[in-house]
Amino acid sequence: MKIWLLLIDHNFQVVGDVFSVDSTGDSTIEDLEKKAKEERLGPSRADILPADLTVWRCVDPTTTFDNEDLERQVSEVFFSNSVKMLRGRQAIAELNISTNEILVVKLPGQPVVTSDQVGSPIILQVDPEYEHCFLKAHSKGGFTEEDIQFNGIMDRDNDDRDAPEFVKKYKQSC
Repeated sequence: MKIWLLLIDHNFQVVGDVFSVDSTGDSTIEDLEKKAKEERLGPSRADILPADLTVWRCVDPTTTFDNEDLERQVSEVFFSNSVKMLRGRQAIAELNISTNEILVVKLPGQPVVTSDQVGSPIILQVDPEYEHCFLKAHSKGGFTEEDIQFNGIMDRDNDDRDAPEFVKKYKQSC
């Protein structure tokens, strides 16, 4: 069975073209990592071990990557959390990978943050179920009265019954 792979670096930049590797019925994700290293990592990346690579699959298997604006498409699926990391010992046969599906292989490393990105908000789509877990703050390291109003937590006629515990503690400390 042919498995299609796309190699990206730690900054989510595409490295080369989509390529395929052969897989047998008992192949695992670890085997894919080894084959990706053999196929695409040249002498300049000889220090990278197969175990340092991570293999990702789009949550929606119908997601397609076309050669038009490939880097934008890759960035979108990662920054919208539309990918799932596959673990080393997972059997490829159990994943039911379609013939036109592309798995993404990411090189190790941390994304580089440029000076113009420091302090900029990171905006992601948040599942409404978890919306209440995120807070906005005007300043790092402190939660102020302004932040309570900024997040729309209070001002229900000063009724604190539904307020989160940390807000109640803040109010008591004032």
